[in-house]
Amino acid sequence: MRIYQPGQNGDAELLHWYAQLVAGDDLNKLLGSSVWSMAAFMRHFTEAGALVFYESDAQGWWIVAWTFPLMGGGTWGLWVRPDKRGSGSRTALAFIMETLNVGLQQYPVLVNTTKQNEIVAKTVRLGYTYLGRIPRLFEGEDCHVLHLTREAFEPIYEKWSKYNGRRQD
Repeated sequence: MRIYQPGQNGDAELLHWYAQLVAGDDLNKLLGSSVWSMAAFMRHFTEAGALVFYESDAQGWWIVAWTFPLMGGGTWGLWVRPDKRGSGSRTALAFIMETLNVGLQQYPVLVNTTKQNEIVAKTVRLGYTYLGRIPRLFEGEDCHVLHLTREAFEPIYEKWSKYNGRRQD
């Protein structure tokens, strides 16, 4: 798992990810319109407190997770490049588990929002609790809100860590 570092090289990679999101029509699935412009996107992911994790290959970033401060907790988001989705990759799952673990070391609770119905069940399997649906919040579409605490995540992380021989504190 790598962590984005602002600066000339890091910013070029972040810009390449933005181009992937736009080309793949994923930008509007992940983020609200306030960060759809390139300048707003770059500001958003380089603001103080933002933490962006990624893995890359020859085509650029293929999996990205991020956390931002939110009140007394944080947000957590995830994107997987279309050609890697649904592959059941152990590398992807390891990345997801470790970024959640880091996020929960930083914040007592993580909030996840999505307008994609199919994402809700996957997020719940990670230990998130479904809070509900807010009508029209996500650019006129319904928004699902979920949250994750260390207490809910720890048993899932421990089981996963034991099975995969991993434990990073």
